[in-house]
Amino acid sequence: MDKAITRISDYLSTCTKSADFKPMSIAPALPHVFIIELERNTPSAKPKLRVKLIGTALEKAFGRPLVGEYLEAFIHGPRGYEVLKGFYDCAETHEPLWMRQIVKMKEGGPRFVEGALYYLAPDRIYGGLAMGEWTHSDHSSFERRALRRAPVA
Repeated sequence: MDKAITRISDYLSTCTKSADFKPMSIAPALPHVFIIELERNTPSAKPKLRVKLIGTALEKAFGRPLVGEYLEAFIHGPRGYEVLKGFYDCAETHEPLWMRQIVKMKEGGPRFVEGALYYLAPDRIYGGLAMGEWTHSDHSSFERRALRRAPVA
């Protein structure tokens, strides 16, 4: 796992609600942090996923401001459906999740996008995202696996 994502994931695994999140606890990794607001018309409705906060490294990588945007507006591509499904699964099950996508680029070689997602009450997903050059293979792929929360003391 990317170092920034590990730091964010380790910290978020100790949080259970939004009020637990203290940004300065992970200050060096803040450029990679995001917060997604879950908007629901009714408590049982499928939520809409809107960006509430996004770190500067992510805004730079996406090339535009994303606060206020819905995830569907900018997550696309060959594995976009799987990435969005991961966010929706986290929103519905409240189970933390790690995902990594390897994309073979036409120019510049393969790139990775890796993230960790944690549902925090009352209705948000907190996480981190890192992107960069991938040197381990040149095959496109998508992986996801469950993460564990830290034991409650």
